[in-house]
Amino acid sequence: MKQKRRIAIDAIEKAAAQFPNIGQGWSAVETIDRLMLQGTQAQMAGLWRDAEVRAVWNEALSKFWMARERATPPGFWDDFERLKQRDINGLESGIAFLEADPYFFRSGYIKEWISTFVRRLLLDDSQQRRLRRVVLHIVETRDGREFRYFCRLARRVADDELRHELQKLLQHEDRDIRRRATWMLNYCRPQK
Repeated sequence: MKQKRRIAIDAIEKAAAQFPNIGQGWSAVETIDRLMLQGTQAQMAGLWRDAEVRAVWNEALSKFWMARERATPPGFWDDFERLKQRDINGLESGIAFLEADPYFFRSGYIKEWISTFVRRLLLDDSQQRRLRRVVLHIVETRDGREFRYFCRLARRVADDELRHELQKLLQHEDRDIRRRATWMLNYCRPQK
């Protein structure tokens, strides 16, 4: 048991020690999350009741959240709040986040919220074009809990070209891509 405890503590401390050396941006946030997952796996290896492991874990969690905050692009959360209030000044950060498509703890929720906020705003042609690329990228890569929110966003920015691209994806060899394309296309069909 002592050896397992030492291994867990070392893994957690090793992951947490790397947090201060990570840069800024969404890829940094993804790196921080991967390191935290390593620590989580060590902590969950039957040792969560151990007081020493728990103390090291709690310290690592504190460092994790501070590192996540530092890695987030400056002004992102301010722009998020602007979007929430239907302020167009937060739009660029929101679209850039959706384009970057970062994958980290709770990123799916953030994507849901941003796609909802963006749908409520008046978008220019360039912004709509960028968002059409975003929704096509999602169809071609994966679906998560936020996929239906992207379908609603697609309905908002849909044009004949997007519908045509989705039609082409219905013939894709990957059945998951075909399934996602079908779902999104159903959202994008012109209303009768």
